[in-house]
Amino acid sequence: MIDIKYVQEQYARMTDAELQHLAYHNSKDLNGEAVTALYQEFKKRKFDTSQIATIKIDKINDHLEDRRQEHKVNVSEFKQHVWSHCFEARTAGKTDLEIFEKLVELGLSPELSDQFVSAIDSKASKAIEALKTEKLIGGSIAVFGLIATLFIVVNNLPAKPLIFSVVATIIGAIRYSTSSGNIKQMQDVLEGTAVEIGAGD
Repeated sequence: MIDIKYVQEQYARMTDAELQHLAYHNSKDLNGEAVTALYQEFKKRKFDTSQIATIKIDKINDHLEDRRQEHKVNVSEFKQHVWSHCFEARTAGKTDLEIFEKLVELGLSPELSDQFVSAIDSKASKAIEALKTEKLIGGSIAVFGLIATLFIVVNNLPAKPLIFSVVATIIGAIRYSTSSGNIKQMQDVLEGTAVEIGAGD
């Protein structure tokens, strides 16, 4: 167990260059609490926190894998449940402290709960990027299907290709629409209330 207050004080005393060197070269060797403290110091100085947030997500995954081996739990389902709760709570306007307290109430350790909460923005941003790709694919399929449908109808071609083109158009449109809706949900997560845990202490 580390003295997190001491760690926070050490990070606060570091120069920008020292702090960034620690983050980009040694942060993977830090434990979860130290990474969280580093992440919070980066936020205070308005530095790019994406790499640290990614490390935090990796540590969450490692922690859950250890838990799976110890208790034979389904990590994938559990992790999805926790992330869904985090996203829904943030969208509903809950503060990070409220989300943290709820995760602890659900049985997560304070350290793991803090790691989940601190990584919400990074997780949502990555989801948006993946969904944008899915949206592009869906839109492309829909446009291709529509063009093919028009071509078949104009040239009075057999019905079988027409069925395939119509189905492609529908599938593409569904993927496009679903991705657009999910992107909006993740954007709502990013626009939700984010208050640093312990900021009022």
